[in-house]
Amino acid sequence: MLIIEYNQYNEYKKYFSNKEFMEYFKKLNIKLNELFPTYSFNIELIIDKIYSLYLEGYLIDDTINKLYYNGNLFIFRVTNGDS
Repeated sequence: MLIIEYNQYNEYKKYFSNKEFMEYFKKLNIKLNELFPTYSFNIELIIDKIYSLYLEGYLIDDTINKLYYNGNLFIFRVTNGDS
């Protein structure tokens, strides 16, 4: 997990105190590591987006798809020289 300074903890307290969400978050992290074993994700940085998808009732697979297609997991860039 991301180490947060004390003054920033209160902002993230709602995430860490919700045990159901933290189980969801852990399962999401495990699933991401299974799907993309060569990449190291720091999903703690987008915990607010994951939390909002959790509140909307997204399943873990749907959350991964949404994060992937919105560019939260990978950033896709195309330049003029790409074919």
